[in-house]
Amino acid sequence: MSSAKPLDSSRTYGNNPDLTLVCADEKSFQVHTYMLTAASSVFRDMISTCLATSTDQHVKLQLSDEHIEKSDVMRLFLDIIYGKSLRGPILREDFSDYDKLTQLILKYDAPYALQHMKTSLRLWFMQDSYRADDYFIFACTIDDIDLAKTVICSGPFQGFSTQLSAPNIRCISANKLLVSRHIMDLGSWEYSRFRRVPDDYKFAYFRAEREASQSENGTSVSDYRDMARRFASIMAEIRGGTFPPG
Repeated sequence: MSSAKPLDSSRTYGNNPDLTLVCADEKSFQVHTYMLTAASSVFRDMISTCLATSTDQHVKLQLSDEHIEKSDVMRLFLDIIYGKSLRGPILREDFSDYDKLTQLILKYDAPYALQHMKTSLRLWFMQDSYRADDYFIFACTIDDIDLAKTVICSGPFQGFSTQLSAPNIRCISANKLLVSRHIMDLGSWEYSRFRRVPDDYKFAYFRAEREASQSENGTSVSDYRDMARRFASIMAEIRGGTFPPG
């Protein structure tokens, strides 16, 4: 974190920027101090410290977190605070970038950007309710119980299961289908992914799943609307301190 003259950059937001934001991948953005200070209490403190230690009025902030502070993610954050629209995720990389964006928003305590993401995620999922597992992780990350409830209500959760790359997938015959898998079977997730689900979400999910399950021809079948309702109710009881401890 230091003061310096502006760097040359084609990534400029608005006119007369007075801050150079250098990302962890060394790509930079020319932005405005008042936009960052209004959007984030953490950026406000960083900028105040920088201005207090230098007579140069053009600020340079160097970011170093290579996981969430690279330019692709920071661009999404800046688009939000500058009032630009985000497009819904389509590719796997889009989901990864938005996942990192939510983590960055929480790190920098940016309430407007957080609310923008909550609204966008709900809208995107209602428009294209696939990749329920990714949206459930989003809900856990930003602690959005309503989004988690919406995701659960969209069941059943089936996805294709194949180890082949897309160009190598061939249809065997008209009545042969790809093997599907239950993408919201939390117990089958990789541990690194499973641990991102807070304990209260895990408990409410598994308890609601059990209570909403019915036996049909020897197979357990879930009523997902009932499961979603039970999930939200259990979460409310846990958060309100009224859930039975025993």
